[in-house]
Amino acid sequence: MGAIAAFECVWWFLKRVYLGGTNQRNVFTLALNFCVNFSPVFLWLFMFKNAGVIPNSWRPHIWGSLAYYLDNYMFGDFWHSLDSETQFWFSLFTSSVVCVVCIGLPLLAWYYIYFRKRAKFNVFDDTDCLTQNPLNGVARVQFSPSRLRILLPFAFPAFMFLVLNIDNLLASQDEKNFTRFKDILAWVLYVILHLTAPILTGVYLYVFHAPGTLKCFSFALGLQNIAGLCTHMLLPMAPPWFVHMYGAHDKEHLNYQQQGYAAGLTRVDMHLGTHLNSNGFHLSPIVFGAVPSLHSAIAVQCFFFLMFRSTFTKSVPESISRGNGIDNDDENTTTTTTNNNDDDDEYYYQPQGPLTKSTQGTPEGTPESQELTPSSTPAIIPFEFEEDEDVDQDKFGTLGSFRAYDSDDMERLISSDSDSEVSPENLVQALAAQQKLPLHILQSKWLYVFHKGWVPKFLGTVFVCMQWWSTQYLDHHFRFDLFVGAIYASISYIVINKYVLQPKVIKPWLLVRADPSKDTKNESRTMGMRVFAGTCAEWFFDPLK
Repeated sequence: MGAIAAFECVWWFLKRVYLGGTNQRNVFTLALNFCVNFSPVFLWLFMFKNAGVIPNSWRPHIWGSLAYYLDNYMFGDFWHSLDSETQFWFSLFTSSVVCVVCIGLPLLAWYYIYFRKRAKFNVFDDTDCLTQNPLNGVARVQFSPSRLRILLPFAFPAFMFLVLNIDNLLASQDEKNFTRFKDILAWVLYVILHLTAPILTGVYLYVFHAPGTLKCFSFALGLQNIAGLCTHMLLPMAPPWFVHMYGAHDKEHLNYQQQGYAAGLTRVDMHLGTHLNSNGFHLSPIVFGAVPSLHSAIAVQCFFFLMFRSTFTKSVPESISRGNGIDNDDENTTTTTTNNNDDDDEYYYQPQGPLTKSTQGTPEGTPESQELTPSSTPAIIPFEFEEDEDVDQDKFGTLGSFRAYDSDDMERLISSDSDSEVSPENLVQALAAQQKLPLHILQSKWLYVFHKGWVPKFLGTVFVCMQWWSTQYLDHHFRFDLFVGAIYASISYIVINKYVLQPKVIKPWLLVRADPSKDTKNESRTMGMRVFAGTCAEWFFDPLK
C-alpha cells in the first residue's frame, strides 16, 4: 500500500506540474512560446557561432593594451605592473577620482531625488509600493526615502568598485596563489555556473513570479549579449592573458590568426586529466572579445532579477509571528488574539478585520470563496507628500508611477496599461485582502527568510561576487572588462524594466490579482501557485504573500 500511495503522490505531482506549466496550452505551443521568448538569446548564440565567417580584411584594428591601461588607471595598479613609478602614482590618482565618482555622484543623485525633491515613489520600480511593502490592512502604506531598497540601485557603482578590487587582490597571478581547490572552484564558477545560473534564475522566475517575468529576463539577457558581441566585433581588445604572455606592446601576435587560450583553465585540464578547456578556447571565433565581459554581464543580470524582483513582502506585522496578536497603532485595525485548541481549526489574519476562524480548507474571504468587491472601509493610500514641499511630479514620475495618493493618479495608472474596471481607490485594498495565511504558518519563524526573499538575494549576490573573482583568477578578464559588462547589464535591465516588465507584465498582473473575474487565462497565479493550488503550500509560491 505504501508503494501505491507513493506512486499516486508522484503521479499527482507530475500531472500538476504539466498542467501548471502548460497552463491551457499543449506541448507544441509551449515549445513555440519558449522559442519566441528566448529568441534574443538564440540570436546572440547564432551571431557568436558565426562570427568567424567575417573576413579578416573587414575587421577593425585590435587594441592590444587599451584595456590593460584603463584597468590600472580606473581601479589602481596594486601589483605594480605598470612600467614606471610615474605611471603607478598616476594610476592611484585616477583610481581615486573614479572611486569618488562611483560613490559620490550616485549618492548625490539619491539625496537630490528623495530628500531635496521629496519624491515618494521608487524611480526604478513603479509598482514598488504594491510588491515590496507589507499589505497588512494599515490605512496608509508609508514610503520612506531612507529605505535601503531605494538606495541599492544608487549604491551599485560603489559596490562594483569595492568588490572588483577585493576580488583582484584575491586573484593575484602569483604561482603561490594557485591551488587545486581554487582552480576547481574557479572552473565551476566560470564554466559550469556561467551556463547553469541563467537557467536556474529563469526557472525561479517562472515558478515564483508573475507570468511574463521570465520573458523579460531572456530579452534583457539577449539585448545585453547582442550589444556586447557587436562591441567585440567593432572594438576588439586583448584579454589579460595575452598581455601577460606577450606584453602590452606586442604587435607580432596581435592579429586575427591568433588562437584563443584557456589561460588559468589549463591548470584545471591538468587536474582533471583532460584537454576540454584548452581545445574549446582554441576554437573560439572571437579571441579579442575582452570588453565587455559577458560573463560579468550575465551574472549581473541574474543578480538584478534575483535582487529586485524577489519581494520583501510580509503578510502581517512581526507581533503576529510571535503569537501576540496585531500590534498596530491604527485605530481602524482590529487586534485579536486567539488560543488554538482544535487541531482542525485554522485562524487567518483578516487585513480589514479580526482573525477569522474557518473550519474549511480555504480561508473565508479569499478569491476562491468569494469575489473581491469594493469595501466601505477607506482605501489604503500608497504615499503622502509633505504639504510644505514643492514636488516636481512631472519631472520625477510618469502617469504610470505610484507617486501620489489621490485616486485620479491611480486611475491614470490603471487606464494607461489596462482596460480593467477595478476601482482605483480599492486596488491596494483588494490586493491586501488576499494576504491571509494560517496562523501556524505565520508562527513558523524560520519561514521569515522566505517572506523577505533573502535566499535568492543572497545567492545572486554571492554568485556575481564569485564570478568576478573567478574571471580574474583565471586571467580571462580585467576589472575594466567586468565593470563594462556590468554597465551593459544595468542599461539592459533598466530599459526592459521600464518599457516592458513594469507596464506590460507587473501592472496588468496586479490588476488581475485585484479582480480575479478578469483572469480569463489563469495567469493571476504563478506556476508554483497553479501546481499547488488548493494546498497549504500555495502561499509559498505567491510573490505577494
